[in-house]
Amino acid sequence: MRCQYSVYEKTEDKTLEEALAHEKIILQQIANPSPRIIIRPKISVRKDVQKILLSLLILFSVLALTGKYLLSGSWFLMFCFCAGLLYCRLFMKKILITMIILYQKYAPEDIRGACLFEPCCSEYMRISLEKYGTVRGLMKGLKRLSRCRYPNGGIDEP
Repeated sequence: MRCQYSVYEKTEDKTLEEALAHEKIILQQIANPSPRIIIRPKISVRKDVQKILLSLLILFSVLALTGKYLLSGSWFLMFCFCAGLLYCRLFMKKILITMIILYQKYAPEDIRGACLFEPCCSEYMRISLEKYGTVRGLMKGLKRLSRCRYPNGGIDEP
């Protein structure tokens, strides 16, 4: 949905009637949104999901088996625990991107079409994760999700 949001910019030069007319146009566009084209990714993420689930299963089973021994001071078990944390740190970006692709592929059209920005919020999150890394990209994406409501909207590139 592309709306004219100029009414919320500087209104010093506009008369009150022009501002009200622009606001009326915006409210009509929100009430009767034009259909948004939903692009579904044609990427197969089955292998990625299987790898992630298998590795998380192994990680949690090792943590469950060695959890009670961590406090006893065994160096090998501490090494396993730190290796598991490092694994999560390194592959969190891949896990998040896979979850976003699954959302883009299977989310209903009325939910995906409700975004007011271009590119949509899920695509913005994916691009920012690839561009800025896990922590900074996730923060930028969450900030964008918090702004995705009326009167915000428009074109916003990461």
